[in-house]
Amino acid sequence: MKYIRLILIKLLTWFFEFVYPIENKKVFSKNMKRAVNLYADGGFDGLFAKIRMWDAPYKEIEKMVPKKGIVVDLGSGDGLLSNYLAIESTQRKVIGFENNKERVKRAEKGLKNTIFKEADILNVDFPKAECFLLIHVFHHLSKKSDQKKLLLKIRKSIKGSLIVAEISEKPFLKFIFSVFTDFLIVPILFGEKLVDTNVHYRKDKEWRKLFTECGFEVKRVSFPHRGMPFSHVLYECRKSS
Repeated sequence: MKYIRLILIKLLTWFFEFVYPIENKKVFSKNMKRAVNLYADGGFDGLFAKIRMWDAPYKEIEKMVPKKGIVVDLGSGDGLLSNYLAIESTQRKVIGFENNKERVKRAEKGLKNTIFKEADILNVDFPKAECFLLIHVFHHLSKKSDQKKLLLKIRKSIKGSLIVAEISEKPFLKFIFSVFTDFLIVPILFGEKLVDTNVHYRKDKEWRKLFTECGFEVKRVSFPHRGMPFSHVLYECRKSS
């Protein structure tokens, strides 16, 4: 597995540095570059930060997050989004929860308004917060029923909005590429296993129904993803009265 991972990293490095250099896309703002540069000395971590900042809808998410108050990033991974949000506004206190100890260590970049904690998000106590984030986390939970369990748990602590990023079933080819990535690339890079079929997607109408059943009003936020490989979709949820 170690050698397969190294080969995959080499292929990704070659592709994004020579075939499709992200630096030439000129899509990063000043603060996006500052966040990515926090990972510059981490080998593949640095390249992955560039890929993630380029591909994921972080710019759109940042606009949706309150400029001040507590922001809880569930499944924060290497902390790129949390650190980016903290850089954009020092009045935000961003708390990241991640169950992978090594990724928690990589997330710590010395920013005064970020905190990262190793924890199982289904069992840890959440602080009261203005905003919760679930960015490509739901479909990686162990069981589909855990999605509802987590939503009900969040509802007890949320004071403002819940922002969810997930994979849409459309466009179909981008959805297929997303499935390939989650089944093969993600487990090799971060799970130390060759394949992971325990992935739980939902269609748009299923997500909306789930959010509503858990006591949220939901709005789907569309954004352009032309030229991007994944079929991202954003949902902004607020507690219904």
